[in-house]
Amino acid sequence: MPTSSLPGFFAAAEPHRLAVLKALWPAITGDAIANHSEVVGIQGDVMRVRADSASWIRTLRDLRGGLVLRLQRTAGSLAPRGLAFVLGPVTPRKPRREIGPRRTAPPVSALPPAIRDQAERIPSPEGRDAYLRAAVAFQARFG
Repeated sequence: MPTSSLPGFFAAAEPHRLAVLKALWPAITGDAIANHSEVVGIQGDVMRVRADSASWIRTLRDLRGGLVLRLQRTAGSLAPRGLAFVLGPVTPRKPRREIGPRRTAPPVSALPPAIRDQAERIPSPEGRDAYLRAAVAFQARFG
């Protein structure tokens, strides 16, 4: 790539760089921190992160070095070299996945007779209970 095209290329890449870093932030920080902070911008090699309280800013400052290392490992050349923090309201995040209604496990008596017969062959009561709990959980999940 010719040297003259590099500045234009990087200028065009900045919105994409910011989008990648915003998307990576929850995976890098974990849900607890990501629920109280968000990436709001990048200037050169410094990424600006907004936190919703002074205590979260202190937490982020304490974790700054590790967060930058994780970003560099994950985002490679798109990662910032430093982080700056600002106080302000944070956009609420959707949960990573929707949690549906919890299925209730069927009773042991609902297990097929062959599985219950095999459980009777297990000599220890603890082993038998573990086997039956696993069979019931399997049955509840996969039918």
